[in-house]
Amino acid sequence: MSRVAVLYTPLSSGVRCDLCARRCIIPEGKVGFCNVRRNVNDRLLTDIYGALSIRYIDDIEKKLQYHFNPGSSTYSFGTTSCNFRCKFCINWELSTEKEFVPVVKMWPSEIVETAIKNGCQGISFTYNEPTIFFEFAYDTAKLARKSNLNTVLVTNGYMTPEAVEMIAPYIDAASIDFKGSGNSHFYRKICEVPNVQPIFECAQMLRDKRIHIEISNIVVLEHGDSDQEQYKLGKWVLDNLGPETPLHLLSFMDRCLIDHEPVGRHVIELCNDLRNLGLKYVYNDFETNTNCPECGEQLIRRDLKMFDTRYTVTYNLTSEHACPKCGTKIPIVGTCYSGRKASGFRVGGAGYLWDYPG
Repeated sequence: MSRVAVLYTPLSSGVRCDLCARRCIIPEGKVGFCNVRRNVNDRLLTDIYGALSIRYIDDIEKKLQYHFNPGSSTYSFGTTSCNFRCKFCINWELSTEKEFVPVVKMWPSEIVETAIKNGCQGISFTYNEPTIFFEFAYDTAKLARKSNLNTVLVTNGYMTPEAVEMIAPYIDAASIDFKGSGNSHFYRKICEVPNVQPIFECAQMLRDKRIHIEISNIVVLEHGDSDQEQYKLGKWVLDNLGPETPLHLLSFMDRCLIDHEPVGRHVIELCNDLRNLGLKYVYNDFETNTNCPECGEQLIRRDLKMFDTRYTVTYNLTSEHACPKCGTKIPIVGTCYSGRKASGFRVGGAGYLWDYPG
């Protein structure tokens, strides 16, 4: 589903894509680094408008949004390809093998209708980097806003200021996924990203646009990452995004193309150190509950049982999202949802296309 792209600049040597921070200069008949934007007659086209490789009804918590409409459901979808080449990518079928991924074609209006029909409170642009399908995300987000659906951008943050400026009015929350604590050597070696500074700039710009931000970071104890880098990123979040910004430390996945060592126990220790640094809400794979930063009272409990696809979320908060024990106000955006019903799913295509019945 090709269509003319947004945010590109004609040049004498081709066209320059101004969506991601690579700003690829693409000659006639060629594609950019992402492989899905091509120069045709000095116009930049996107090849994947509405070409979805995966769609799923998710818990908002699975988008690493713990303080944004907790307990809600979000209609999540992605396309193919990426502007990174992470050697540890868990969605590598979507990000690198676009010719083998089955797709379903949908229009923005169909996304919104499906979300509403299935009782979702929002829509998430996720699974592969949404900057890659920016035009489709933008059109869908505008319709979602009109239909009172919230929108979540799950991104690697490698967006240009122009892209952020364009889509920000229609985005409610963003999950920014750091790799290797933002270490520049790690990004160059493991992700083929030449410069990490645009990621930090994107996070600050989204914050300035009053978009709710939660930060995640994949902890890798090798290949350029270290405790020092973890603290450095934590200090940056503290100083630039604020102490109440949720930070999620993720254990390095086994499904990857590089050697690594187990990090589970170490992640818990890192979380404690980052809390001592001044960050009030630090989570990891094993510590997913929200506790009061002042008195330690458990305020939000998140349970994900084995073989269950949905979180069970329970609350111990006042009506004003405050701790019932000491009165500390907890930064929760939106509504605390409960009573989420379990929903089945079926697999279509070759196993990548997920769809809910009904």
